[in-house]
Amino acid sequence: MREARQECTSSRTGLKRMSGKIRRFSTILRRVIVVLIAGGTITFVTALVLNPPRMGENLLEELSIDFPSCSIRVRAYEEVGMFALVPGCYYVFEARPKEQEHWSRVVVFRNDDHVPIPKNQIRAKGKVIFFFIGWVFAISPDGGRTWYVRDMLKELANLGYEEQLNYRLIKDAHISPNGEGVMLLSPVKNAPGMLVTHNYGLKWHVKK
Repeated sequence: MREARQECTSSRTGLKRMSGKIRRFSTILRRVIVVLIAGGTITFVTALVLNPPRMGENLLEELSIDFPSCSIRVRAYEEVGMFALVPGCYYVFEARPKEQEHWSRVVVFRNDDHVPIPKNQIRAKGKVIFFFIGWVFAISPDGGRTWYVRDMLKELANLGYEEQLNYRLIKDAHISPNGEGVMLLSPVKNAPGMLVTHNYGLKWHVKK
């Protein structure tokens, strides 16, 4: 009987020791995982800070259009950076009025993909020059000397519609020399398909 009690006591002691070893191993394992996660996070943040996605120097495409009062130049650059695994493309729009020698940057737009420069989206009506790409609309009512840029995602949000990322938001746009204009939008959830302006696109309204 005494031997049986000793065996039970010995078994319980062995189980306690085993349980203690398991707890210590679990604690060590958790600490190792925390260190690995922290190290990975630090590495990720460091790489993102030191080598973030950005516009590179590799020129993919270039286009120049000469209007009577102003020239427009568009350059497409490849996206670079550690996390640009599927590189996008940066489109740089510049303008140069006829009386000036230097180009002035108007818009830099990033697209997830490299698509051909939208030549047919760069237009002029007399001294009124405008272009659009993605959700960005830019216009100069004075022959390229002064430019106004509108983010149509924010314009829609200001009109009470949900802001949504859409690289083909602006489908078409027309501006007359008197400032009257219309913009056609691609179908977006709860958003109108057409906007109108009476002041060269400085402000847009839902067509009633």
